[in-house]
Amino acid sequence: MSIRPRPIPNQRIHDNVIDRVVSALNPANYRALTNKGVQKNWRVGTEYPDVIVTSPSNGTVVFIIEVETQESVNENEAKNQWLTYSKLPGIFYLTRALNYLIVSPEFI
Repeated sequence: MSIRPRPIPNQRIHDNVIDRVVSALNPANYRALTNKGVQKNWRVGTEYPDVIVTSPSNGTVVFIIEVETQESVNENEAKNQWLTYSKLPGIFYLTRALNYLIVSPEFI
């Protein structure tokens, strides 16, 4: 089952959250690879999560981060995306875009 595209305003929010997550990462400790909107720049296996965080020293996947907006938090996403992402290398983080973003100190 395919995943529905987001309305443009929500896609902007989604992509802004991706930017905020990436800006909170310490580049000395992490390298962030992003797939905003419909972009498929980076993958892990056959999957294209929103953010792939790797070790800058050896490229090992450390975190998989997926950003969701209100309309994309549903059973379809859970079955077709989150379950798959949870099985990828690294720790899987699911983030829902709200009016603000709280970043785990672990990322800093």
